[in-house]
Amino acid sequence: MGFLIGLSRNLTRFTALVILLASAVAFIEPVSFVWVKGDVQALVQGIIMLGMGMTLGREDYRILAQRPLDVFIGAAAQYTVMPLLAIGIAKLFDLSPGLTLGLVLVGTCPGGVSSNIMGFLAKGDVAFSVGMTTVSTVPARPSSLCG
Repeated sequence: MGFLIGLSRNLTRFTALVILLASAVAFIEPVSFVWVKGDVQALVQGIIMLGMGMTLGREDYRILAQRPLDVFIGAAAQYTVMPLLAIGIAKLFDLSPGLTLGLVLVGTCPGGVSSNIMGFLAKGDVAFSVGMTTVSTVPARPSSLCG
């Protein structure tokens, strides 16, 4: 168990560096990441989410449990404010109906792994981000539109 804790601490400490290195390699040699697809992609995302979860402690979850209204408001905004903003942007830039639909779908989809990592890197409220991702993903799953 000590090994996993040490590994987790080092990975979280160097998350930004790992992301930058992986991005640079993918930019220079895109073929090197062709193997990340299907079940492997799900496994990679699972490992990333496990790492994000391991950065949180009991206190984080306790505080999050005391703020259910915040999570509810965030989830409600995901399915109201975000699509309306997407429609507004589409009208502002006079996008075609197909692009408008795509923008609305992307705007409505739950944040997922990327938003949690960005929250972590920005030293934001990772527990809230994970909670929001969880709560906003539940209604999205039956449609299978978001990923």
